Amino acid sequence: MDYTKASGYTIDAQGRRQFIDRNDAAGVQGTYITQDDLNAPQNEIVAAIKKFGLMPSSENDEQLLLAMAVSSALSIWSQDVVDAIGGYPKDAIVTDANGKRWKSLVAGNKDAPASSASWMDPFAGRFLGVQVFTEDGTYTPGVGVQTAVVEVQAGGGSRPCAS
Repeated sequence: MDYTKASGYTIDAQGRRQFIDRNDAAGVQGTYITQDDLNAPQNEIVAAIKKFGLMPSSENDEQLLLAMAVSSALSIWSQDVVDAIGGYPKDAIVTDANGKRWKSLVAGNKDAPASSASWMDPFAGRFLGVQVFTEDGTYTPGVGVQTAVVEVQAGGGSRPCAS
């Protein structure tokens, strides 16, 4: 993105090419609007909004601000952001009130970090534990479990399975 290159621009005190209004009485032609002047900034803003999992909407004038907040690795988790964007996107990284970072495991994550299995500590180890059953039982994944390697032994052998 750049400042306008359209015919009729003026240069401001900071050296930027700026639009000026037409003024027939004063003989000022004004700046012509080009497709690049309108399309380039709009395309760039919409791309930033989409990059962070938001859906562009003409009803929301704060989408770019929200995209910037979601994109920051140091963004503090906020209920206001959750309400405004319908939840953090998958893979968003936020910081809780204690300074610990969390990674969203789901799209549209509305839960507070550390309060549900929809967030994980991106800096924690990957081995989460072993659960041994000596009789019938149900495996319940813990916080951050995305894949489980299951080894079943019964009737004379073992057969590794992945789920």
